Amino acid sequence: MKDRKRLMSILSAGFNTELATKAVNKNYTYSKLQNSTKTDLKQDFYEHEVNEIIRLTKRQPIEESTMLQLIRDCDWKCCICWDVLKEEPVILHHIEEHSKTRDDSYENLVVLCLTHHALAHSKWEISRHPLPKALIKQRKKEFAGALSEYKKGLRSAPGQERKETDPFSHSDAEAIKYFCLIIDRPALRTPLSIEGNMNDFLKAIEDVIRAFNTGILITRDNHIIAKTKPKSMLSNPNWNEKMRIITGRLEEIINRIRIAVLDNEMLLQPDGFFAFHSNALPLEIDSLRESIFLLFNKILEDAGLPMLNHESLNLRNHR
Repeated sequence: MKDRKRLMSILSAGFNTELATKAVNKNYTYSKLQNSTKTDLKQDFYEHEVNEIIRLTKRQPIEESTMLQLIRDCDWKCCICWDVLKEEPVILHHIEEHSKTRDDSYENLVVLCLTHHALAHSKWEISRHPLPKALIKQRKKEFAGALSEYKKGLRSAPGQERKETDPFSHSDAEAIKYFCLIIDRPALRTPLSIEGNMNDFLKAIEDVIRAFNTGILITRDNHIIAKTKPKSMLSNPNWNEKMRIITGRLEEIINRIRIAVLDNEMLLQPDGFFAFHSNALPLEIDSLRESIFLLFNKILEDAGLPMLNHESLNLRNHR
């Protein structure tokens, strides 16, 4: 947390992320950079970096609230590159030159990679500038909107827009549609007290867990039915957390039955034949499965997708 605060402070003066990170790693604060002599700085930085540090530490830092808004809206990605998965140094760029306006407002700032930052500052006397200010402003707005929708799970990651053959480019909402196929199966709907074979039941639950973790839905004969991105790649944090909980409850079902066998709460033979010694265990498992459907339906509702028919679970009616 302390390093992040120091990094933010240095970045607010116009440092690029690469130089700012280097300064933090060498235990510099913004104040220490300001007060260090050129000779001192040369002990830790190259000549061109020293000159840049001296130039930038003469600036008034950008307000923290403005920095936080930029981070939230762009996730430290260059809006011109348009690729949320691209990792490279970036810098806060003043759309209208800082030396002329001293304008540190959110509207006049944008995150650019060093290549596009240099291009934006280049002078074009004859032909049209390849990165005019109006284009930068429009791109910033469009990228922030696309990134916001991506974080809500409503579109693919900017720069990873859908390719028909690439399931990893699915939006969260598209992935959830595939998850419906994974979760809507007899192993999660049939009351445990009338389940036919316990080995088949446990195998089916394991298949659901594997499908959520890999994004690959297969038949019992190992034929691939569908592919999407795994649950860990969901960009919507709420949906990601709910799917983590759902998978945890599926694992809990398997572990609970294994413990029940060890504790003699139920009989389980090698061929999958089973018998319960009381009604408590099947009701407990049914309640877990019902909670899984309820939680998954919350995701579907949030995504604006049709919810699974709760009445068809047939769990309550067999208690």
